Amino acid sequence: MRIVVIGGGTATNAIAPVFAESVYEVTYILPISDNGGSTSEILRFFGGPAIGDLRSRLVRLIEVGPLRKLLGYRLSDNDTVAANDWSLIVAGSHEIWTDIEPQIREMYRAFAIYIHSELLKKSAIRKFDFRNASVGNLILSGARLFFGSLDSAVEFVLRTARVQPNMTVIPCINNNQTSNIAAVLANGSVVIGQTEISHPTLDTKPTNQAEDNLEFSFAHPSLQASQISFSKSENAPLPCPIDRVFYVNLYGNEIKPSLYARAQNELQTSEAVICSIGSLYTSIIPVLILQKFGFCAPSQFVLILNGTSDRETEGMKPEDFIVAINRAIAYSKNVLLVPQKPVVTDVIYPSGKDVSVISEAGINVFPAECAHGEYNLESLSSALKLCLFEKKRTGLISMSDLS
Repeated sequence: MRIVVIGGGTATNAIAPVFAESVYEVTYILPISDNGGSTSEILRFFGGPAIGDLRSRLVRLIEVGPLRKLLGYRLSDNDTVAANDWSLIVAGSHEIWTDIEPQIREMYRAFAIYIHSELLKKSAIRKFDFRNASVGNLILSGARLFFGSLDSAVEFVLRTARVQPNMTVIPCINNNQTSNIAAVLANGSVVIGQTEISHPTLDTKPTNQAEDNLEFSFAHPSLQASQISFSKSENAPLPCPIDRVFYVNLYGNEIKPSLYARAQNELQTSEAVICSIGSLYTSIIPVLILQKFGFCAPSQFVLILNGTSDRETEGMKPEDFIVAINRAIAYSKNVLLVPQKPVVTDVIYPSGKDVSVISEAGINVFPAECAHGEYNLESLSSALKLCLFEKKRTGLISMSDLS
């Protein structure tokens, strides 16, 4: 069965084994708007798309071994130690290269050398901060710059790492521009940048990128601040609920980019799309709101509810997730009025959660064991199979039933 899974970040990584079963041919479509952590330093130097979520998913799909260790390797939080460590990696003398097949090692090292040479070109103007840098992010960035295509860089890793042939990873946007998102809150205020929405930064000093980038000097202040230091454990709620999420250019103005054509094709040829667990407004909706997504999505649309709430969704009920998704799909079709007919056809939820509103309204619901916010993979797999392979479909609901 061909399915598309939407969702970036570590949450979906945790349940990836459920999708890795041989009964599925899986395409992961991931967002490229994460501007936090070491990704923010790469964006500061080179611009381009954020690759952290893509790299993280690739590492999860690669078989445990030396190549997975290389792409998942993170440098020290001490800048001097990290810079020295990186120099050894570039020179090929670091122990991280041990046990990687010679022909594979030299291909990956070539991209480490390539990105390093690009860093050196800019070193006279500003210094790259290697603290906590992801080696996988740097190597993928080198490949992206060399190929001129993020999708090609991802495909390079999929092929050379010999990821299972039934697994595909695609960026939701494939260009060499930076994609940022913003959120309008219910009180009308606007929060710009994914990290500021989901995990506020602990380090707000300006990056001084304007020194050699005149365009950046006019950028929105939230997009100029360093995002290296942030806490994923920080779960302080937003001042008020999120009303909607949208893409912005460097200056904070709303734009409407389109879903990558290859991703569109994958959706059109799939039998079901699954919105996986993770951050609703910064991991899932940034894919759903891309123009043309709604015209490509298959008729079966599955939502896997999170086991716990986060900063973005505190206080939201299951039916609120469905409303948010329906609004996102309407936006992707560039329509002003949200259709009465919702997109979500099936919901997998943690056992014990109250889903009576959506169940009584006609959406198919499937419980799965979920202890302390983490799904039992065997139970989740059973629920997913029942959902996807169950032939009898029930009627859909009216959005008025959820208001």
